Amino acid sequence: MSKSALADNSTIFESNNLTIRGNSAGSGGGIYAANNSTSSQFTGLVVNENSAVEGGGIYLTNAHIGVGGGEINNNVATEQDGGAIYLINDSHFYSMGNDDYQPLLISGNTSFGKGGGIYVDSSHVSLIKSGLIK
Repeated sequence: MSKSALADNSTIFESNNLTIRGNSAGSGGGIYAANNSTSSQFTGLVVNENSAVEGGGIYLTNAHIGVGGGEINNNVATEQDGGAIYLINDSHFYSMGNDDYQPLLISGNTSFGKGGGIYVDSSHVSLIKSGLIK
């Protein structure tokens, strides 16, 4: 199994129009971020068709990510929680939808546990002017 994007211990990503597709891992099929107190920022992020035991699209543990527009679609948590996004241990995920950014679309994700779209445990989610979550 491989991880497409890995952020651990204060690695910071900033990217425009990044596509992460078709990856698999134990945690975080598309993005895995851990112990990152500084927020990574993405504009036009596409995380599609990834799979993992938990956090099929994005897995955050004590990490922070902000997204301005894009889509998180058709990801699968194959055995546990969080088809699209899995957040634990004081993680923060926020969508920056406003007049400058298109909404974030989260759809078609599945989980064999809890949270087909988003699983949150002792963490924070803010979806401002975000698109459809289904």
